[in-house]
Amino acid sequence: MITVGDHEHSTELLPDHDARVGVCTSPASAHRQPAHEPAGRLVPAREPLGGGVGVRCPGSRWCEHRFPGICLFTGHGRRCWRIMRSVAPAADQVHTTLRRSWQCDPGPCIPLGEDAWRVEIDNGQFEPNPRDAAQFVVKWAPVATRRGFEAGLCAAEHLDASGVCAGRPVRAADGALTTALPTRAGDGVIALMRLVPGRPLHADDPLDQSWWGGALGAAHRSLRRFVHPDLAKFQVAAVPAAAPHLAMEPWLGPAVTEAAAVVRRIMVTDQLTYGVRHGAPDAARFRLDSSTGRVGLVGWAAAGTGPLLYDLAHAVLCAGGTEAEALVEAYVRAGPVPADECVAVLPAMLALRTAARAAAVAERIHTGGGTPRDHAELTRMAALLL
Repeated sequence: MITVGDHEHSTELLPDHDARVGVCTSPASAHRQPAHEPAGRLVPAREPLGGGVGVRCPGSRWCEHRFPGICLFTGHGRRCWRIMRSVAPAADQVHTTLRRSWQCDPGPCIPLGEDAWRVEIDNGQFEPNPRDAAQFVVKWAPVATRRGFEAGLCAAEHLDASGVCAGRPVRAADGALTTALPTRAGDGVIALMRLVPGRPLHADDPLDQSWWGGALGAAHRSLRRFVHPDLAKFQVAAVPAAAPHLAMEPWLGPAVTEAAAVVRRIMVTDQLTYGVRHGAPDAARFRLDSSTGRVGLVGWAAAGTGPLLYDLAHAVLCAGGTEAEALVEAYVRAGPVPADECVAVLPAMLALRTAARAAAVAERIHTGGGTPRDHAELTRMAALLL
């Protein structure tokens, strides 16, 4: 039994973690546990603690009730936090799977987050001309997302072959893009990809915005002839108009409905440029290699098809939503979307992306109270939409 503030928690130690880590099985709380949620469910929080990902226990009013997992209990007011999720496999499981399925001799698997690892492998094991040891990234995904995950890997493979650094996958010994790796929380798959060198771009730096827009445009252009049946299709409004969290703010529901209606009309009446979208082209997904001047784009798990300007709208929103001229100009120079289409359609796509972002933040707040960052983000979205 572990006590945090006035909360008591029963913990069960797991054999593949040390004694500091347990799974919260039966929280006792002054706040009522929702009847439809089982005890012991843990949820991802947005504030980091100790360099990891914090997770709150559902025995408090701050919960979102979504994912089970491992937690590290620490006193932080009335909150119970964890550092790592149990959804992804342990590093030793990844190491063993690499040896078995890729038939290589990997070095230690160093965590890069909750579902990715960095590993060094002698490059001669994968290339006909042996060179020095190379850096790779291992990525884990739930088995339910396998087809979309592999479609994104194929897109990265195509991009890399065309000269755009995208974290090309290294196929397993049997030629597969991924291989199964089940965990305690469910089945999953892992992929091995080349590490794209360089630093992440900074969203508020005008020079980095130029690199950002140019690299996104180049990726879109390089993928013009790429097709895959499992790429996700673009949906104008993935949020139901009657969703309860849209009633949190008087402006939110109408903003989502209006933005979706405008984009639907444009898709019917205008000739838009369609293609393969990255899905989440945040600045942190881009890598600038200062030694070569090349910019890579990683993280293709959310890749899909649809209007390419929706990708650009995502990037502009991440850059602040207004002061992103350098990003847009660089994209138009490098990408396949004509300048007049960008001028005419980007504002509507940006409004839709902003409304979708506001709806996602509102859902987190409605479900579990949200964090101060969530509330600030919702206020920022309102300022952009109103």
